[in-house]
Amino acid sequence: MVGRGPRKKINKNKTKKPVKLNNTLERTEHVHRYNSCSALKCLYLNARSLRNKMPELITLTDALKPDVIGVTENWRNSDILDCEFSIPGYSMFRQDRENGCRGGGVLLLVNSNIGAIEVKLNNGFSEQLWCKIKIRNGENFYIGVCYRSPNPEFSDNDKRLCDMIKEVHGKPVLLMGDFNYPDIEWLTMHGQSQTSQNFANCIDDAFMTQNVTEDTCNGAIVDLIITSEPEMVTSLSVLSALGNSDHNMISWDLLLSTASSLFNRPCLNYAKADFVAIRESLSSTDWDSLFFTVMLMIIGEYFIHC
Repeated sequence: MVGRGPRKKINKNKTKKPVKLNNTLERTEHVHRYNSCSALKCLYLNARSLRNKMPELITLTDALKPDVIGVTENWRNSDILDCEFSIPGYSMFRQDRENGCRGGGVLLLVNSNIGAIEVKLNNGFSEQLWCKIKIRNGENFYIGVCYRSPNPEFSDNDKRLCDMIKEVHGKPVLLMGDFNYPDIEWLTMHGQSQTSQNFANCIDDAFMTQNVTEDTCNGAIVDLIITSEPEMVTSLSVLSALGNSDHNMISWDLLLSTASSLFNRPCLNYAKADFVAIRESLSSTDWDSLFFTVMLMIIGEYFIHC
């Protein structure tokens, strides 16, 4: 959410400069190129106060050249101007913590040539930020960053976080952030607390994939990269921390060629199925013989490869 700076005085007698057509065509060409590309480079970090780390982030951005940067815990407030967190060549979106408490805040920086547009969701989760971009199949792809505070005063956020997941379910999605669920074993989708288990179930029910497998903070996986497709993330690396932050940064490539909406995929129309014929076929099948044959094949394969 980019704030507006002070309004400039308008000189009514000043002649307007004509729009340079070449620049317009050049920008349109860049946007088209990005919307037709198959992958985006992404970077995520929990800054724990970004203001004094901006020179390091700019240097890192020059080296890695990410297309998308997600930041949590930037500790930003209304006294900090947009220009203090801006990076040339990137569109900036911000969501500060609204209750006046210190900390929190999320930020998205997206390559200006991509043409990202900020999106407001309807759920009540407090610290979230979303934008959408057009991908080459013509669909909207949603990019989000969020921060779930572990403080008790934000306890109602647990349900709202699941509401947010449900709201984007079925859309092509990348969601990154610090979720503060250190007790979830992501390989088994098991949480040691009921709150953690509820969140793991929410991700599982939405058929989403959590892609981080290495510890990101104090020996736990609390910073997550969640996608709507399991093959969407490649070359994921857990990097060192930015400055004195206690969280490691994460970089990865986002494969847009695998992204598609759940509602735009071809699927069978079961309403037109011939259920009578299906029942007859199932009842006439010799299941004992079939299972026996399958078991023989499995046992044979086992002895061949053991």
